[in-house]
Amino acid sequence: MCKNSCWICNGSNIKKVKQGIEKEISPNDFNITDDRYGTTLAIYRCLDCKFEFCPETIDLTNMYENMEDDSYLETSQSRSIQAKKIAKYCHKFIKKDSKILDIGCGSGLLVKEFELLNYDSYGLEPSNFLADKGIENNLKIYQGTLDDKNYSNEFDFISLVDVIEHVQNPLDLLVKINRALHEDGSFLVITPRRDSFFRLILGFKWWHYRIAHVGYFSKTNLLQIMKNAGFEIIEYKYATWFLPLDYILNRLIKYLPFIKFRFNFKKEISLPINLFDSSMIIAKKVKNL
Repeated sequence: MCKNSCWICNGSNIKKVKQGIEKEISPNDFNITDDRYGTTLAIYRCLDCKFEFCPETIDLTNMYENMEDDSYLETSQSRSIQAKKIAKYCHKFIKKDSKILDIGCGSGLLVKEFELLNYDSYGLEPSNFLADKGIENNLKIYQGTLDDKNYSNEFDFISLVDVIEHVQNPLDLLVKINRALHEDGSFLVITPRRDSFFRLILGFKWWHYRIAHVGYFSKTNLLQIMKNAGFEIIEYKYATWFLPLDYILNRLIKYLPFIKFRFNFKKEISLPINLFDSSMIIAKKVKNL
């Protein structure tokens, strides 16, 4: 695959649609809570399948290994509610005594929730900072990525929550997940949906346009790449997130630059947010690749 061929359909009908940030980037630019919406690497669009991606050569592994995000830890209470909801949703698709892997697990919030449901739960996290936080809480988390492992028929269920948009070879990642699953294994993926209402309204100011995101999927091309990786779609929904009220308000006023006030509530008040712009898919492995 050449540098500027489409990561989904491998087509060469590619057009650059957005200039990238000009300053030198650092691990801080890849923080989970980065709120510089519209600040991205150079974005190209496949005119055939409409996938958008950032082919610029970046050492993403180094960026994520050295990323430290204290703000992410500060919002753990609300994110734990979200993790509990995701685990409960997945529970009906997972058989008893299953072995589970959460890829890109952060500090292990979802790993913990799966463990509380009596699954043999593991996590992979590239950030040394976040992986260490999970390990300190006695969670079975390994620092690294799926590229560091050689899993084969190892897990009954794998979750990939807000991760696939961060990698520059999404098909390769999905194929490795396929190999890591048992024959009847299933798989959860959550990722921003580019062909959503708010993306159409906000354009490149949409909150999911960020430096850390290098792939932007529509519903159609996400389903296609999953099919190409040997998965059958079982259910498609939109993800709901739980975030602190002041966190939400401070991000909303990013779109109102004349407001300089910043909210900071003493007590964390969590709210559910579903703007129908995050795909949530349960899929089943149907063939080995």
